[in-house]
Amino acid sequence: MELKKESKPNPRILVVDDDADVVEVMSKLLELNGYKPLRATDGKAGLEQVRNQTVDLVLLDLMMPGMDGFEMLEMLQKQTGTKGIPVIVLSARGEKEAVLRALQGGAVDFVHKGADPDEVLARVQVHLMLHKRHEKAMHEYGEHLRRELAQKSAGF
Repeated sequence: MELKKESKPNPRILVVDDDADVVEVMSKLLELNGYKPLRATDGKAGLEQVRNQTVDLVLLDLMMPGMDGFEMLEMLQKQTGTKGIPVIVLSARGEKEAVLRALQGGAVDFVHKGADPDEVLARVQVHLMLHKRHEKAMHEYGEHLRRELAQKSAGF
């Protein structure tokens, strides 16, 4: 009897940018490096993607018509199910105010468009790893609390 090796799905990364060329280039870069890219061309479509499927990380542009990146980030931070998704802002805006607003609004990182692809990939990898470690630590802490509560309950 042959045992099937359990394969983990590739991390799903949502690329949100109104520039179709940027979405395509970033998606191809991610795909070539083992990620599953998801695409959206505005904030509203990006939120729909996040609501309808599992997203492990978001690469988000700031300047988009309709719902811009700041608004999408705010919406992600307000919703319980999406608050923990790491968001890396990928934007042409580089002024201090935009960077600070994005980071203070919940983004985990800020990368300027035109950054070296290897840098973008390294940041994606780091933030996915940190997110995974955080989730594991929270799970382990929850298990610890359950065991502790069960022990105290058994003592009564």
